[in-house]
Amino acid sequence: MRGWVFVVVPALLGSVGCSEVCGSPDQLNGRVFSSFAHARTFELVGDEAAFPALSSPANGTVEIGFEWASNLSMGPLAITMDGQLFDDGSGQWSQVNCGNFTATWGGTYTAKEGEEKGAEHTFVAAGFFVQYDDQLEGFVDWEERWESVDGRSGSFSGDILLRGEEVDP
Repeated sequence: MRGWVFVVVPALLGSVGCSEVCGSPDQLNGRVFSSFAHARTFELVGDEAAFPALSSPANGTVEIGFEWASNLSMGPLAITMDGQLFDDGSGQWSQVNCGNFTATWGGTYTAKEGEEKGAEHTFVAAGFFVQYDDQLEGFVDWEERWESVDGRSGSFSGDILLRGEEVDP
């Protein structure tokens, strides 16, 4: 009888797949998180006074969303930041630690408002995120080459902490 219990228990555990527990990554599609990004550590090269810090999505407020191209745990991922689309990303959704995922993406973010309107931030980013309830938290490795509205340029890289809450649809 003992041998039969060993056979049944693994069979029961095997029948509950992680994807049934954690769900698929496309559960984030259509959701936007009003977030605050803060550089825990950073390096700035160039004219520090010219750095358009207020318009960098890695420094201050940013609305961020993730759109998975499929319900597979790894694959193409589009990211929006303040409504600007970056569709060359990729991501991996954890089937073990629910709500945890990684993402990589890049592109050129252009400031759309304020005194730094028109400043460009050409960047690459790689992050580890956790999403639970209506919250999003993450750590992002960020590298950007920036150009201010008056044509001065430099680079900014940092270890970014991001925290946010879902925006009502």
